[in-house]
Amino acid sequence: MDNLASRCAWAIKTIATDHNLDRGITDVALAKILGTDKNTLSRYRREKGLLKGEVIDNLVHHYHFHPMWLFFNEGEPFPGARAKYKDVCGPEPSAGPTYIKEEQSAYVAGAAQKINIDDAMGKTYKVLSSGTPYAVALHLNIQQFSGALDATQELKVCQDSIADLQAQVDTLRRQVDSLTAPPASSDQQVGSLEKKAM
Repeated sequence: MDNLASRCAWAIKTIATDHNLDRGITDVALAKILGTDKNTLSRYRREKGLLKGEVIDNLVHHYHFHPMWLFFNEGEPFPGARAKYKDVCGPEPSAGPTYIKEEQSAYVAGAAQKINIDDAMGKTYKVLSSGTPYAVALHLNIQQFSGALDATQELKVCQDSIADLQAQVDTLRRQVDSLTAPPASSDQQVGSLEKKAM
């Protein structure tokens, strides 16, 4: 399977036969879930016709097919597939992008560079409105990055809350320590009073 169409065809065939996916589902029901019709689904199964982005999006979101497998044949088709379908699994996904251009490497290295938002938005619009597999890939990446950003922000809020709670606990601990400290002995109190009197 060397292209997106063949991997999507395999995914559509496997959904209806794998008990971990949707074994026994009818073409009509599967087509509805994927956002297409029975005839188009049949063409996709034979690797014919232009794949709609909605179909790929539903393979990813409804059936949990990995975008990296669908687009680049990296990793396993869906969680746990490597145990049963080793022959269709690609290499394990790389830790990061493997095709970074030299001018982009500064971003990866963490250098502070300003992104031209207007230019980036224009290019993003161009790709997303193209109706090509690139549009689907970009859309899925945007969804993943957006989710990661949301999770990072939620984590930061949690970390800040934990730091605030720790400060409150430390303050309460000091107050408890001062309240539970043994009282000074009467000899020490007398000595303290004598010093004050002098």
